[in-house]
Amino acid sequence: MTVSWEDVAVPKPYPREFRDDVVRVARDRDPGVTVEQIAKDSGFTR
Repeated sequence: MTVSWEDVAVPKPYPREFRDDVVRVARDRDPGVTVEQIAKDSGFTR
């Protein structure tokens, strides 16, 4: 069986504006709010 690049699912990158907004939220976060929580709430996964 041969696999080509057409067979591989590659996620689309997040739009630049979305990433910029998440970075802004992370930098301006309230005390006690973790970067991990912001990432989870934003839909980023490991």
